[in-house]
Amino acid sequence: MARIELAEEQARKAKRQNAEAEGLYVLRSSVEMQVVRQIAQEVAQVDTMLREGAMRVADDLGVDYKRVRQVLLQCWREHRTSRSSAAARVTEIATLTDAEADEDI
Repeated sequence: MARIELAEEQARKAKRQNAEAEGLYVLRSSVEMQVVRQIAQEVAQVDTMLREGAMRVADDLGVDYKRVRQVLLQCWREHRTSRSSAAARVTEIATLTDAEADEDI
């Protein structure tokens, strides 16, 4: 019985490795690193845009740059917090699709 289970596990492993080599699957860790890097770049670009936007608003309206930037950053932080919470809820309830469950790798 143990031999059968070992053979089945080896077959699943070989199937997964073949599918990965063909590009059908990717490692979760690789995808996670890429997504984290891309999100960090987007956040940095938004921060830069907010800083530049605060300067333009301050110049155009003749108001204090630091105060405008503070208000914009507070709005941005509130937005990020709400989006992060929503994404976490989606992640918690995510389930495998039928196709994913059928693969059993």
